[in-house]
Formats: sequence, C-alpha cells, structure tokens
Amino acid sequence: MSWLADRLDALVVGGGAAGGWILHRLRHLGLHAALVDSTDASQTANSQGILHRGTKYLLRPTANATDDFPDLVDRWHRCLRGDPPSEDPDLRHTEVLSSGPRLRAIDELAPDLVTRLETAYRLGKVDRDEDGYRFLEPIVDPPSLLANLEKLHASRWHRDPIDVAALMASPNAPCWLILAAGAGNQALLESLGFDGPSMIRQPLHMVWARGVDLPPTYCHMLDPEADPARQSAHWTVTSHRRGGAWSWYIGGDVTETERSEAAQHDLIRRLLERAFPSLDVAGLQLSSLWIDKAEPQPVDGIRRLVPFVHAHERLLTVWPMKLALVPQLADLVAEVIAGEGIA
Repeated sequence: MSWLADRLDALVVGGGAAGGWILHRLRHLGLHAALVDSTDASQTANSQGILHRGTKYLLRPTANATDDFPDLVDRWHRCLRGDPPSEDPDLRHTEVLSSGPRLRAIDELAPDLVTRLETAYRLGKVDRDEDGYRFLEPIVDPPSLLANLEKLHASRWHRDPIDVAALMASPNAPCWLILAAGAGNQALLESLGFDGPSMIRQPLHMVWARGVDLPPTYCHMLDPEADPARQSAHWTVTSHRRGGAWSWYIGGDVTETERSEAAQHDLIRRLLERAFPSLDVAGLQLSSLWIDKAEPQPVDGIRRLVPFVHAHERLLTVWPMKLALVPQLADLVAEVIAGEGIA
C-alpha cells in the first residue's frame, strides 16, 4: 500500500470519533500520522449522538448536581460552529439535531429530583420553561460527525485492510500505534501478543421506530416500567432522518436488560403508547439494533466515566467512555506522545 511506503510517526487504528479526533490532534502536533479503519465504527455511528455533560446522572437517586463529570460542551460548541480551539477540528459540517433532550416523566417528578434539577439550572446545565426542563446537551447526527472528521483528513484516512501485527513486526513499523477501535481493540491486542488491558462488553438492545409520520423528538422519559429494578429508570428518544423521513432511535435503561426481539418490541410499544397517547403505535415498524458496547475492565470494580489511555511502550490502547469525552481523550494521547517524542 503506497501510504505505508514511508515510515509513519503514528498510526491510529479505528475510524470512529475517537480515532478521527486523535488523528487530527496528532497532525496538529506536526506528526506524520495516518488512520486505518480496519474495523467498523459502530460504537460511534450507532450512538444517539448526545454530547453528555453528566446531567442525565441527576436522574439517579445517589447523584449530585455537581458530580465531577468532565464538561466539554463549550468546547464542542466552538467546534460545531466552526470556531474551534487551535488543536481541535472544525466541525461546522456536522449536523446538530437538537440543543438537548427534554425531560419528561410518566409520574410527577420527585421533590429530591426537582432540587437536583434546580441546582443544575443554576449551574447552567439545564434550561427551564413552562414545559419543564431541558438538558443543555447538544445532539449531533453521528454519521455526519464521522463524515466531517474523515473529510478533514481524507488523504490520511484509509480503509485498506492491513495486518497490524505484521506491520508492527516490520522494519517500517510506525513509531506509535494507537488502538482506538472500540470493541475491536481486544482482537488487535491479541494479534500483537498482548493480553491487556482487559475489556468488557455491554450488549445494548437499541430499537428503531419508523413507518408513521413521526415528529422530531428528543427526550429522556422517566418511566418505572423501563427497568422495574432500577429507581428513576428512563428511556431516551432521539430522532434521525433516514431515507428522507424521521425515525426514532430508542435507548436508555430499557436497552440494558436482555430480552428477545419480540419481548423488547412489545415493551417499547407499551412505553410509547403511555408516553405518546396520540401516536399511531400500532402502525410503527420496530427493528432491533444490537450494539456491543466496549469499555476497559475496571481495575477495582468501579466504573469511571473518564477517558481511558493505557500505554505499553509505544502502543496506546484507548477508549473515550462517552462520545462527549473524545476531545479529552485526544488531549491525553497528545500528552503521552509529546512527552515521549518520536524516535
């Protein structure tokens, strides 16, 4: 492959948002870097596109409105309007679907939740009007985000299948290898002869709804039936144009319990019927999308929503943990490489 003829300073494996942002950051540092998309980018492409700032964790009874979740929304806003910090990509061609999801509830909001929401309102994370609360977390169209990142670096973004292990064993091996392939990281590590960092998979049973005239809707719906075992359970609706018509993409707590497709669809229909009584639920076409969400195995059993970077010599294995945290992940990768240099 001609693009591998010259030795690279860095090769990024994985064409999701994490890989694309890291590639941009490395090129900003002046590195001769490239990206190969040898696995699919399903974890980004199949996400709901919500740029979290931690607000939805207020829905949990143990949450605090000032929890230390990294808040990168202002940084994302700058990128999305085409005025990014110098090290970040210009994402003005990414479609912004909504300014944020509205909070709705089947039952009246609990007083302690209202208190947490009011604190978040004073912190500028939540908006409030006569219709209730809206989380100020923009929602982007994931395919347009990926297309925007790829277009910025078209000459360095490659879809050729390559044998990463053979490349790294060759005299022309890149100085740095960054694995940003989501669930594909595990197989890549095994091919390179490494058994860590350990990865866990969380299967999510997402559902698409289409077939009737659906209005654009973006909401977190508090509904105990979404997960009877979880207090303040919720399900999430985001809307996306597919084939010229709006469709609803349904996620949240309702996707984390293992069910057959028939059982999941029956439950989703019941939830939609209660939440949207004027909707022609019977006319909806529902289809399942199974996502294999991948994350690093927590060392002490505590899941932390911060970007993960594992360094082994000049091999970096990364997971952003949330789409919103991708810029911070790129910062961490750049710090490691800038600190070690290119040999």
